[in-house]
Amino acid sequence: MTYLFYFIISFIIVVFQTVILVNSPFIRHVYDIILVLIIYVGLFRPVSEGVAVVFIVGVFMDGLSGSPFWAHTTTYFWLLIIVKWLIQFLNAGSMILLPFTVLIGILLENSIFLMVSKGIALPSGLLVSDIHKIFSQIIWGTITGPPAIILVKKMHERTGIPVLPGDRSEKKK
Repeated sequence: MTYLFYFIISFIIVVFQTVILVNSPFIRHVYDIILVLIIYVGLFRPVSEGVAVVFIVGVFMDGLSGSPFWAHTTTYFWLLIIVKWLIQFLNAGSMILLPFTVLIGILLENSIFLMVSKGIALPSGLLVSDIHKIFSQIIWGTITGPPAIILVKKMHERTGIPVLPGDRSEKKK
């Protein structure tokens, strides 16, 4: 049931991102919204579940994107590792942590994709358009990322699947 939930959410995000947002004249340079799902899995789900989701979603996105293969998968795995490391020190349900993790995800993904596309010498090959794109993605991510993560968490809770036992935000019930 959990993996069906992830499949449906991933499919909705991919369709929304590739069909609706691309054709919108008002929204440019939106971050990879799949990062929301990866951050959610990193914060609130077990490691084994996170690794499976990251691998399947990463390979799916690598196949669709046209970028070098394993670029998305590598980014998502590193983000999962960073988020799992962060929650050892911080509360997974903290509202302060959510924008921070989205920011890390956006910067990590852009760093990997810029290194792949422009080579390892990033500072000399960075263009103003790249900086503008990254800045726009950071703004969009910090505004929409945390509510989207909370929305995914609420939808997952409605399926009846228990949240991760270490999630301190659920002890209020």
